[in-house]
Amino acid sequence: MVARLGGDEFVALTTGPGSERQVTELADRMLAALATPISIDGRELTVRGSVGVVEGPAGERTAAEVLRSADITMYRAKSAGGNRFEYADEEADARAITRHGLTTALPAALERGEFFIEYQPLVHLGDGSVYGAEALVRWCHPQHGVLGPDRFIPLAENTGLIVPLGRWVLQEAVRQARFWQDEAPGGHPATGPLRINVNLSPTQLHHPGLVAETVDVLERSGLEPGALCLEVTESALIGADDDLLKPLRQLAEMGVDIALDDFGTGYSNLANLRRLPVSVLKLDRSFTQGMQQHPVDPVDLKIVEGIVQLAHSLELAVTVEGVETGAQAQQLRDLGCDTAQGWYYARPGPRTASARWHWWTRSDDPKPVCRHRAVATSHPRSGACPLGRRGSWPVVSRWRAWPVVSRWRAWPVVSWWRALPVVSRWRAWPSSRGADRDLSFRGGVRGLWFRGAVRGLSFRCDARGLS
Repeated sequence: MVARLGGDEFVALTTGPGSERQVTELADRMLAALATPISIDGRELTVRGSVGVVEGPAGERTAAEVLRSADITMYRAKSAGGNRFEYADEEADARAITRHGLTTALPAALERGEFFIEYQPLVHLGDGSVYGAEALVRWCHPQHGVLGPDRFIPLAENTGLIVPLGRWVLQEAVRQARFWQDEAPGGHPATGPLRINVNLSPTQLHHPGLVAETVDVLERSGLEPGALCLEVTESALIGADDDLLKPLRQLAEMGVDIALDDFGTGYSNLANLRRLPVSVLKLDRSFTQGMQQHPVDPVDLKIVEGIVQLAHSLELAVTVEGVETGAQAQQLRDLGCDTAQGWYYARPGPRTASARWHWWTRSDDPKPVCRHRAVATSHPRSGACPLGRRGSWPVVSRWRAWPVVSRWRAWPVVSWWRALPVVSRWRAWPSSRGADRDLSFRGGVRGLWFRGAVRGLSFRCDARGLS
């Protein structure tokens, strides 16, 4: 039996024992019949088809479930290039259903305030000081928990919701950057702009209100244009014409930095690099993964060195992503890279009123080391889902708490960690007898709550004068 569901979609129902081979032959015959040219008014037209095959015992599933599975499988065949057939797969069906559920939930999620931002510091490799931070959006889904951008950004792109979502991220990130400048340590104004990096999607680049909305956000917050950097992926600018580059050039003329993100992963066209209004190249983490090996592949070093020299000759700064070890950081510093980010310095952490990224020099380490310290707070718009899964205390991949402890080992420490408002005020001063001896604290600690599994933890410390 063959029936038309609507538009260009049809369903064919067969019964009988039938082996997989027979089902395959039937699908091939259907595709061959569709591919037969049709002559209309002296012109030959060719039709291509995509087939989704669902088989199983009669009565095992309802008619609606069978049709839904066939439809999902048919679209999977279509996305794979068409003119082919695919068999239904339960896992693939479940993923498609989940994606559909997330897609339909996106508009309401933005209205309910289920999105929040985490920030990862950008560290100046020359002196270890914090140069800025990248804003990374997360979705606190009521059923699925905290979702990374790879789970919902493509869906937002397809539905057009990326424009209002991107506008909200820009507003929140710029407001937070202005707050950090106003609330510098010691109550003194910041000595320089703490730059905030915000990602732009390809859809946002085509939005006609990009420049006007960016100017409005900057003016409302009072943030200088030079403290904002908009990151655009290299693939989004492949084959970009002057119309697409015009808004980026206008923003660059205002003083906003434009960064070419994931440089080297797309079809890098060095001839086009000179015509793009970019001031920063962000090297993808794939360039630094080889630096974790010992000995380091000299080819990887030569490639990174060549890119850095090229960028500097064009008066472009170089930022490297995915720095996870001290050896990587040292090698990148020796190669002349300007800034870096990665778990070696700090993992992405929540926006908190008392968040600070500090650096200081230990007596036995002449190189400054970036550290992330924050007072944990719950997000006012995240509902019941606590921010900072894996820690409202930002999780640091490399942790040394001088002058707090004399020795600390915790590898690995926490498999799952949640903490709701913890510290109201916290300061620590080392005694005059040394950085790793006596310790005194001032402040109030209240309302600590956590659940999780802690394993492999050992530490020794000297802490006195706690009040």
